[in-house]
Amino acid sequence: MSNSGRSLLNRTNKAACLSLAAIFAITPIAKNRAAEITISKPSNDGQPIITISGDIVEGDQDKFLTLARKVPNSIVSLKSPGGLIEPAMEIGRMVWFNNMTTFVVDGECASACGLIWLAGIPRVISTNGKVGFHSVYTQPTKIIAKESSSGNALVGAYLNSLKLDSKVIEYATEASPRSMKWLTEADAEAMGLKVLFLDRELKAVDDYDAAVQRSVKAGGKADRQVVELYTSAARLGFAGAQNNLGDIYENGNGVTKDIPTAIYWYTRSAERGEPTAYYSLSSILGKSEDPAVLVEALKFAILANTHLPDGSNKDGALKLVKDISDRIPPSYRIIALELAKKWVPLYQEKLLISDDPTP
Repeated sequence: MSNSGRSLLNRTNKAACLSLAAIFAITPIAKNRAAEITISKPSNDGQPIITISGDIVEGDQDKFLTLARKVPNSIVSLKSPGGLIEPAMEIGRMVWFNNMTTFVVDGECASACGLIWLAGIPRVISTNGKVGFHSVYTQPTKIIAKESSSGNALVGAYLNSLKLDSKVIEYATEASPRSMKWLTEADAEAMGLKVLFLDRELKAVDDYDAAVQRSVKAGGKADRQVVELYTSAARLGFAGAQNNLGDIYENGNGVTKDIPTAIYWYTRSAERGEPTAYYSLSSILGKSEDPAVLVEALKFAILANTHLPDGSNKDGALKLVKDISDRIPPSYRIIALELAKKWVPLYQEKLLISDDPTP
């Protein structure tokens, strides 16, 4: 079920993305020097930015608190090899409490710095940024580094207080003190950790917009370039492109008709909370005669009717709810309704496609 006439180039969310004495140490104590913590404000009147650069030492939490009180609604830009975990966790708690965005623009944010970054909502990494983790250690001499079970327990309690999954806690503390585990997109997805890989997201939306514009000029027809652009954006994880790519395969528009592939892309889009994909899945699954499949079709029809704005797709979703309900026993309808109530997307896409609201 396509919505290929909508472009996302001017959406405000996209613009927002652009505006964008402790015992335990994570870097050798001998190298520690106080981080530079400063405030800057973009010339375009965007959000103020608090920058933390350098090793994190005792007292940095007080410097951060002073600035955070001045600009609580700010972005926290991080570039640090690490440092002491206690001041880092104090900074992280302030970041979490104030719902600040954490952003690694360029360079590395490792170890203790990574603990601060994890507290952000959202957490952002640009193409030139890296976030790394390893276990907590004590360093009695310049040569010896001993893993600290009590330090790792403190980190675990801290991450748990941020409402992060146990998989994240394990990931952040499992690498040895002399190694580093650099976060990848695959790692984040496996842990269920929501991360905005900024340049990847922007490229996905740009490819989607280019596909929409080219398709509109061709009267809705998809040529090879349209298919390639949608495929690129879909593989990068943009839900709108995944939905429209499913539509292309469902209708054989510029490709060989392939219903399983259409269902695959519709499902990927639905998992990212795209309401149009709920409608798409309901429409295609609703053609089945299998009662179990029809329960899924009704579930997605209910979700579509609930989450779509007023327009032709919402009207169509309501019709599907009625039509599918008439084809299955009452007990199956109850199951579908309960499944819809319990539905939680794996990730909620911020840039959604849908019908324009009816005037």
